[in-house]
Amino acid sequence: MALGPRIGQGKTAEVFQWEHNKIIKLFRSRKLDALLEAEWKLSRTVQELKLAVPAVYGIEAVDGKKGIVYERIDGPTLTRQLSKKPWQLNKLARLMASQHFELGCRSGAGLPPQKQLLEYNITHAPQLTEGQKAAVIRYLRQLSDGGQACHGDFHPDNVMLSSKGPVIIDWTTGSCGQPIADVARTVLILEYAELPASMPRLIRTLLTVLRRKLKQEYTSAYLALSGHSLEDIRMWTLPLAAARLIEGVTGEEERRLLRLVQERISSGQPVV
Repeated sequence: MALGPRIGQGKTAEVFQWEHNKIIKLFRSRKLDALLEAEWKLSRTVQELKLAVPAVYGIEAVDGKKGIVYERIDGPTLTRQLSKKPWQLNKLARLMASQHFELGCRSGAGLPPQKQLLEYNITHAPQLTEGQKAAVIRYLRQLSDGGQACHGDFHPDNVMLSSKGPVIIDWTTGSCGQPIADVARTVLILEYAELPASMPRLIRTLLTVLRRKLKQEYTSAYLALSGHSLEDIRMWTLPLAAARLIEGVTGEEERRLLRLVQERISSGQPVV
């Protein structure tokens, strides 16, 4: 089958229309076959958990490349909806929190261990010294493992508002672990992630303000649903910040994350 129009791209793959209601995530090189196979296995496991996620259909080869065929989800991301209708912020924050809470109530059986993935990323963070890595890993190992489904990168761009309801996309970092750690990751992204430099300055300013407010409302709504506290979220900030350093962060975000990790280690109080 011929590829349809390209509708997205990233470092490792491009996304194309595939039939009228499907897409194909086509990996850029056969050297990435191991990555494709890992995502295929993960996507099938997530689908078996009966979560609101895109259906996954199979692996196809196109022009010497391989790709995964997924259900096409039509509708805006939560980020886009927020930028178009900022007066809906409280409603969207509550929706985001309820989706994340429901996700974390499901068993994560069959998914990779959360703490193992975090430890790998911390070990390979180039900005940290060996001593800093060891200190963060010692702290991480003291935290409880958990056994629930976690997304690993749950943020407004990965929640799509389809006509059938919210759908959570991009499960490449899915894991089995502590839902409150998954929430801490979301809070970290909303607090620290840099918006694209190519974005118009006015839009960047607006989204920065909206994202800060979204973080507050989302956190409040999630804590009300779960019975957790801010302290429970903060317990995970150190290892999550250290693990994020491997993700190609640059500029001010990299400096802020590194400063956070260094301050927590040097103070002997890793909880923010």
